[in-house]
Amino acid sequence: MRTVIFILVGAQIAFFVVAMLGIGGSDPMGNAMMEGFVTIAGMIMAIFLVPATILAISRKFLGAALALAIVPLVGTAVFYGSL
Repeated sequence: MRTVIFILVGAQIAFFVVAMLGIGGSDPMGNAMMEGFVTIAGMIMAIFLVPATILAISRKFLGAALALAIVPLVGTAVFYGSL
């Protein structure tokens, strides 16, 4: 289960890096808004992923760590599904 948690966390961090690098190609106002949205999304992801990683490293409460690692994915799916 620890491996699954680490894969989920790593995939979400990779998604964040790709989103940060993909900013551009618009007017300056659009770039600033996109950077702000991606930064806020990264902070929200960090709120869940840092404790998930700490719990997975300590080998305690792996179920809670898995739940914390899945929450940003579910939140993203619900957010984009409601648009």
